[in-house]
Amino acid sequence: MNNFRCVAIDASGGKWFGSEYGGVSYVDDADTPADTQDDRWTSFTTADGLLHNTVHAIVIDADGAKWIATDGGISYLDDAKTPNDKDRRSMGVVYIQRRIGR
Repeated sequence: MNNFRCVAIDASGGKWFGSEYGGVSYVDDADTPADTQDDRWTSFTTADGLLHNTVHAIVIDADGAKWIATDGGISYLDDAKTPNDKDRRSMGVVYIQRRIGR
């Protein structure tokens, strides 16, 4: 079972969920929140560069960047398709690539 621990809503209404063991999940509900049939889910885990799959908080800054607090440190996801940068792990921040088709 994967329990959601936090949620954040971005400027376009996209919902970001942080989970206990499954990383971060993004849902685009196609502006029909009552109809789950057209929902598109995208997940980000350690396989994508997230520092840890246990997420405690997601903060979206004024530029739309997502700051993700995990058991392993802070991961950063921006909307400019920043490539993975695993060399930054020593700083406690890692950039993960955006895979959402918007």
